[in-house]
Amino acid sequence: MRTSCVRSAFIVLLLGGTALRVGAQAAPRLGAYAAERMTLLPAQEWTGTADARAHLDAFDLALSRYLADGGIGEGWAYPADVLRTARRNPTYVTNPLALGAQPLKSEKAREGTPLPEPFQSRLRSIIALTGGRHAVVPVAIRVDTTQSPAMAELRLTLVDGRQSRVLWTAILETRFAGAPSAAVDSLAARTAALFVVR
Repeated sequence: MRTSCVRSAFIVLLLGGTALRVGAQAAPRLGAYAAERMTLLPAQEWTGTADARAHLDAFDLALSRYLADGGIGEGWAYPADVLRTARRNPTYVTNPLALGAQPLKSEKAREGTPLPEPFQSRLRSIIALTGGRHAVVPVAIRVDTTQSPAMAELRLTLVDGRQSRVLWTAILETRFAGAPSAAVDSLAARTAALFVVR
């Protein structure tokens, strides 16, 4: 599908190795998962500017808000729920902020790819407590302020925790001016739009 971009922000989806550009108002591509019991993991990595954890926390909060506003309520375990579960089960669950998801940044991590260790085992421990079988993994956000306007991209992956494999992966990209907080909100909105119609 080809959609002309009327704004500088756009989404690049990598599906089976094919890059597609989808306008911000496109129908949700992952809408079928909206009604499932899903685990949304905390965003794992930020590069390009300072205050990485603060930006990742802001992304988690913004994405949770956009999803809840879109009608996804208690059926999903949000990052705050995952962190709370980990604090209550410290001997069973690894720190959800450091799950070892870095191998999912690779171009080799495509549909059907087995989940790497130790991420696979750590994810299974989490979803055993949060319920469901599928998890959304905001793997990494990279910001490049050397461009004008600046650019930020998010590597997003949907995984099957029980079968331990990648179901879908994408790179969401946005252009922004000003502080990185603008990129955080834009990427969160575009991620939510994959699941719900706003």
